[in-house]
Amino acid sequence: MSKITEECKNCEFCFDHSGDQGQCHRYAPRPSREERIENKQESDIKVYDVVWPWVYLSDYCGDYVESTDLEDVVE
Repeated sequence: MSKITEECKNCEFCFDHSGDQGQCHRYAPRPSREERIENKQESDIKVYDVVWPWVYLSDYCGDYVESTDLEDVVE
């Protein structure tokens, strides 16, 4: 049996695998950008897009935790 590599694709916090990327759920989602929407009755409204960060499945970090769901492990 081969050793599971400590990459995002095998991490407990990596979800929504799509192609060669996944979303890291290690920390709460964060605002990624600001958009201004014109409001003719009042001043402009600022809207923030809040997302989980996308990572490559081959990436790694110091917060790796091996997935407890064997179906999530990609070899």
